[in-house]
Amino acid sequence: MRSFPLLHFCITILFYQCSTIISAQTNSISKIAFGSCSNQNHPLPIFDVVVKHEPNLFVFLGDNIYADSWSMSTIKRKYQQLADKPTFQNLKTHVPLIATWDDHDFGQNDGGKQYPFKKQTKKIFLDFFNEPDSSERWKHDGIYTHTCTNSTAKNFKSSCSITARFAIT
Repeated sequence: MRSFPLLHFCITILFYQCSTIISAQTNSISKIAFGSCSNQNHPLPIFDVVVKHEPNLFVFLGDNIYADSWSMSTIKRKYQQLADKPTFQNLKTHVPLIATWDDHDFGQNDGGKQYPFKKQTKKIFLDFFNEPDSSERWKHDGIYTHTCTNSTAKNFKSSCSITARFAIT
């Protein structure tokens, strides 16, 4: 993936809140926070800021870790580094999470169909984000999915997709 430092900075430091997507009823989604580029080697205090804003959902947009490895044990260790961070634990405890991946989660910077461990890194990713065994994400190549939430007033639908990673396998 080409690096766009300003975009990554804006997405990581500032998160976009979608207010009033669905009516402000209890159990409805009215505030969503987005983020990406969370390097597991950094403290990631932004997660505590996200929690303070009380979003109903947090969407990891990819580069959730910087795996950049062909070693599955290294990739698992890097996900564990993220999991061990108090700021991540705070986020996970207080805000529902959905996630997609990008090249750094995938295992190889700018990786694509030539990366030989796509299925292994997919399993690591889905396990890390506690994807239910019944999820369609386990049944197809890639990580794409969609989530629907219904309200009496409006509908909310999210699609998480990074098509380039498995599109040409």
